[in-house]
Amino acid sequence: MLLSRSEPVASVHEDIDVNVVTAFQLLGTTILNSVPRYIDSHPHKNMYLPSVNDAAGIMDILRRLRDSNKSFSAKFTRLSDSQKTSFRDVLCQKLSSHNLVLNEADKKFLKSLAMFQVLPHSGSHKSSRLCSINEVMIGAYCWRTELHVQQPVLDLRDGQTRTLVKKLGGVEVVDDFHILKFCVLPNITTAVFGARSVTETMCNLCNHFQKELETNQDDILTAVRFVRFVSKQSGELATAGDLYDDTEPIIAQLFEGLDLFPRGTFADEKFRPRLRRLGLRGVDSVKIDHVIDRARYLDDNSRAPELDNVRKAMMALMNRRLDLLRESRKLRQLKWICPLRRRPDNYPSSMSFVSEAQRPGDVCLQCYAHLIGSHKVTVETENIQPLAEYFGWMNGPKVADVVNHLINVIDW
Repeated sequence: MLLSRSEPVASVHEDIDVNVVTAFQLLGTTILNSVPRYIDSHPHKNMYLPSVNDAAGIMDILRRLRDSNKSFSAKFTRLSDSQKTSFRDVLCQKLSSHNLVLNEADKKFLKSLAMFQVLPHSGSHKSSRLCSINEVMIGAYCWRTELHVQQPVLDLRDGQTRTLVKKLGGVEVVDDFHILKFCVLPNITTAVFGARSVTETMCNLCNHFQKELETNQDDILTAVRFVRFVSKQSGELATAGDLYDDTEPIIAQLFEGLDLFPRGTFADEKFRPRLRRLGLRGVDSVKIDHVIDRARYLDDNSRAPELDNVRKAMMALMNRRLDLLRESRKLRQLKWICPLRRRPDNYPSSMSFVSEAQRPGDVCLQCYAHLIGSHKVTVETENIQPLAEYFGWMNGPKVADVVNHLINVIDW
């Protein structure tokens, strides 16, 4: 048998995957399953008859196919995914186990072959697919869960594939946490993904990256705090820091009826500790602007007794957060104090009794109701001592207020 150095002819042993043999045949290689003894013992056999069972032989075959067949790329594209995958696996196995030096032409050629797996939900495809190294810039050597990534990401969890890709160059090989922080979160922040994809991704983050979140690895919490991923009642997405923890009674009562609480997936109790760490607000972190807005609402509806629960929540909040009163003088000018609605014992039922919401500087404690009740608003004192001391309610009524009440008694 006469062999030519340029002819794509190769020998094969029985232990090679049939998909690999078929792939080489479809690419234009003549495969010899049995070789005559006089050829097999020829000292230059490997030069003329490379084997698909070793790295040097595979590369020799590929170079001949590349150099002698202008339609090689088209033929490779027409291979089935299973043939391409088997072809890649053998190539990775042989090249990673042999210290074979690849020149730049070899690397360029191998990088152009669409035989490397892309992770699902990366790039524009929901399912995994095959692509060339030239089409990607990044690969993941670990992948704990599904992440939506705008750019394609090579699946490099297999060690031999990872070794070959590193040898070929051109791809940054990182872990899934790196991709999460530098690819996924920025895409969410810039509203690249829809609400469903955002919710799925952030659920996976909370469930599968707990260690990184707990230790705040690479300051990940700062990056997540800017991400709008928590649904509100309206369906709009918000950051954790935009919303309030409605498991705190004061907060739930104060902002009742407002779209300021987590809803949907992240309203689940199991996510609440994570949301708090990401900035979900409570009594200790309430926004002054929200407090002032609520006080204005109460002031506009000062004659609405059905809002007394909101007023009581406002008083309970201020009782714990006197710093808010120091921060905003506006709160002193608005009617958000909940009045004593019922007449105290022994107070004449036919005498007028003032029971309207009032500014904090215009009220007295309920113990003085018999002295000023027909002229000035009184408030219940239970559990609000710091607030009462702050506004001087403990000091008793002014003489003028008592006189005005006595005048009302005389007229009555």
